[in-house]
Amino acid sequence: MNAFFTALAFKATLWALILGVASMLVPTVLPRWRRGLALAGIWGLWLLPFMPALPMHGGQQGMSLPMASVSWPWMTWAWALGAFIGGLRLLREAIHLIRCTRKAHKGCVEGMEVHFSAEVAGPCMTGWLRPRVFLPEEASQWSAAALNAALRHELQHVRQHDGLHRMAAAVLRALFWWNPAVHALCSIYENESEVCCDLEAAEGVMTRREYGHLLLAHACGDHTMALAPLFALRSSLQRRIERLITVRREAVGVRMARWMMVAGLLMLGGWAMASIRLSPDASLPGATIEQSEAALRLQANPFPLEP
Repeated sequence: MNAFFTALAFKATLWALILGVASMLVPTVLPRWRRGLALAGIWGLWLLPFMPALPMHGGQQGMSLPMASVSWPWMTWAWALGAFIGGLRLLREAIHLIRCTRKAHKGCVEGMEVHFSAEVAGPCMTGWLRPRVFLPEEASQWSAAALNAALRHELQHVRQHDGLHRMAAAVLRALFWWNPAVHALCSIYENESEVCCDLEAAEGVMTRREYGHLLLAHACGDHTMALAPLFALRSSLQRRIERLITVRREAVGVRMARWMMVAGLLMLGGWAMASIRLSPDASLPGATIEQSEAALRLQANPFPLEP
């Protein structure tokens, strides 16, 4: 495993861990802040390869890792194989989406174009360049309040550009298939996005408790199409309903302590990402032989017989 992939793996794990913990420290009554921190972590992972090392005192760089300790070529091939398999899964889901879109028939609900499909069990949004809202075939039999709430939920996904963000998260999951910190960070973003859309859907249409019952009514089936980067996931449904109905208030001191820890983690994460680098190991075999010979000649005594 060469130096670049080792540095990337280490920095990605540390960054995802710090941003994931920071987002979970935010009070649960602020899902948009939690989602924003998780998004900062996701898009920050895309910028890690381009982040230069932070210069320290004396022109030196920050923390360094020896290159000789990470020369494991088989790990690079294992990483590439797992990423390739993950990419094939994303490609298969994208092809399935195209076929589903072709089979679906368009309709108009309250002045908005939607796609009715027999291959989805509930409302969902897909796409990031051209977002589309899918409804199951039986959606025409729903009540006006339930249909309005479902559309408000999916339109909030469109306004939040969740199609693009989910695509970025899905590619990261494929690239860092071995990294639980990256998967946890992506899960935090997905769950908080659903909570934000739940709050938007319940506001002004029905009570939060009624919307929770509506979610339970549609939880009996699963989406036929997985499409992790594109669809609204239905995981952690119980937790979503609990946060929708139960509003927990915390003391002022507890909230201040939470935000202080969040700020400290963000400062620590930014400093660590700009400081960690890999330092070349001059003891590697075959490395800079000519430079070593030149250094020996410069250091040698030109007059060895003199007293």
